[in-house]
Amino acid sequence: MKKTTIGILGPKGSYSDQVGSEYSKDNNKVFFDSINEVILALSSKKIEGAVLPLENSIHGTILETLDGLYNHDLKINKEIILKIDHVLAGVNKKISASKIKYIYSHPQALGQCKVYLQKRYPKAKLILTPSTSFAVKKVKDEDRNDSLAIGSKFAVDTYGLYIVDEGIQDIKNNQTLFVHISRNTDNKNILPFTFFVIDPKVDKVGTLHGILSIFKENNINLLKIESRPSTKKLGKYIFYIKAEISSKDRNRGLILKELRKSGKVTLITK
Repeated sequence: MKKTTIGILGPKGSYSDQVGSEYSKDNNKVFFDSINEVILALSSKKIEGAVLPLENSIHGTILETLDGLYNHDLKINKEIILKIDHVLAGVNKKISASKIKYIYSHPQALGQCKVYLQKRYPKAKLILTPSTSFAVKKVKDEDRNDSLAIGSKFAVDTYGLYIVDEGIQDIKNNQTLFVHISRNTDNKNILPFTFFVIDPKVDKVGTLHGILSIFKENNINLLKIESRPSTKKLGKYIFYIKAEISSKDRNRGLILKELRKSGKVTLITK
């Protein structure tokens, strides 16, 4: 693979592919079947960068991406927000709803359309796929009149299916935050935030309070906080904290110094 390649959660036509096309049309895209495969390819230097989903406005954090960034020492270079408009597609746009036996899509997409599906297709079996574009491709390849896929119009256009219905997500303000990531940060791109990962030295009363008070005392707004298992032992956690402070902020060095008194601090941004 060329070093200019960019890893995408595929197959072709995925939301990640759509964002990747907008991010850099010059890079050669390499498609993978799972987020973990993208992370491993980037970590092992088979690709130079990647575009992956990090958070959805309805279903929250994509943990595989978040943990992958920390576990493989990868960095966020840029954030891209994409409005998600799910469409329902099949090989025949006039097929009766009562004849639909299977609906394919990624678990998050199915969850985002749960009420719609229960109302319109209560008897259809929901089949999980690695990505929405995988679902669209599968329905196209199988060419069955009893199957539909939930995906993007971008994917439907890519594979040549018919749109049966559109805008089917239960909550219309549906957005996904994608990140462009690499092994090293792009020094030319200054992000308006810093993503800290804190692994506390000891587990004691007030540990998290002490960490958060550092940001409060320095008047720094927190954009996100999430705890995840450290994998060291049951009940031990690390904390992901996204704070509104850039790498150019003169106070960031002080914040890092104070945080390191609590434990190991890793940055997954510049």
